[in-house]
Amino acid sequence: MLQHIHASSVLDASTSKPIFDGTFGANCPPCKEFGQTVLKKLYSADGIADAVDFQMHSAIRSAGDPSIDQAWACPDEEPGCPMTKWFICAVDGWNQTTTTQDQQVNFLICWDDSMGTLKMRTKKCAKVAGLNMVKIEECQRSTQGEALQVAAADAFEKRFPTHAHSGIFNVPHIFIGGKEVDLNDMNYNSVLKSLCETGIEARACKAVAGMTASQAKPVFDGTFGANCPPCKEFGQTVLKKLYAADGIADAVDFQMHSAIRSAGDPSTDHAWACPDEDTGCPMTKWFICAIDGWNQTTTTQDQQVNFLTCWDDSTGTLEDRTAACAKAVGLDMASITACQSGAKGEALQVAAAEAFEKRFPTHAHSGMFEVPHLFINGAEVGINSRDYDSIMKALCATGIKADACSQYRVC
Repeated sequence: MLQHIHASSVLDASTSKPIFDGTFGANCPPCKEFGQTVLKKLYSADGIADAVDFQMHSAIRSAGDPSIDQAWACPDEEPGCPMTKWFICAVDGWNQTTTTQDQQVNFLICWDDSMGTLKMRTKKCAKVAGLNMVKIEECQRSTQGEALQVAAADAFEKRFPTHAHSGIFNVPHIFIGGKEVDLNDMNYNSVLKSLCETGIEARACKAVAGMTASQAKPVFDGTFGANCPPCKEFGQTVLKKLYAADGIADAVDFQMHSAIRSAGDPSTDHAWACPDEDTGCPMTKWFICAIDGWNQTTTTQDQQVNFLTCWDDSTGTLEDRTAACAKAVGLDMASITACQSGAKGEALQVAAAEAFEKRFPTHAHSGMFEVPHLFINGAEVGINSRDYDSIMKALCATGIKADACSQYRVC
């Protein structure tokens, strides 16, 4: 039988420091994202590393009793958990007498950012954290590594009996001072605030005084064409599903814009061009009249987003499409028609073109429109990241509280 190594207790009663207690998977995407963003920033925040006791654990289990069933399973790993074996050998099973807190946390942060073979990643991060690679390799290929896996699985079984042998691993799993941290609060500001509320003295806590529950919502910023095929596909598939996802509409500020321009100064050159539209942009004129130029005081976010997703699904004449979608979202068709046939519609086109010119000066007058064009909290969303899952992950990573984020925050 393998040597059994007893895991250290979850809480050390002799310490006066508050405990940050975290369980992570060595290859779990939400765990890696937490390490790369929250933990990295948190541990380097002024005074936090000295004021807090960081106690870490590995997510590893088997279907039966870990002392006899060693067919290991870990989140997003191959059977046997080869990544976790290298990892726990590096930190000696999170042993706080043989490895320091700095070494453990810095190895974890480095690991979450690393690439290459498992040996290469371990060697690189061992160097960063000041750990002995020779000893790590000896552990990995010997019974010591197997014993550390047993100990880690024993600890996981005791800590999380409801999912000790099957189901999702529910990691990252965080406790602060023994209190479980909600999935929606696993962002830097919320974790820092919770630590500071324990009464620690750390300069980083001075910033917490300015934090409020009503902090600005993250901004989903999108520019679209009224007849652009990729824009319509995005609206029909991604945006429609995204806005309907549980809690997203309430947690996110959706700010939209129209793709319209002229060859010259839009204040004087009104020969409008829009992607995949006739000259003069008749579709865009109906559209921006409907949502009043994306005016957030005269039309609601629900009306704007739902009109857009309805429009992308609609067929028929422009007037028929506008009428159907206006009715669906509660907009006044008489006002829209008056706008479209009058000076207001022309003024809204000018305003939209001026906004497009300022936002995208490199293609404000010629070339591709490059829409849909998305930003989340000011960070541009790449062409290959405009799918539902990628956008949900980016929005959830801002720390919003939305039930739809649950599946993106645990393995």
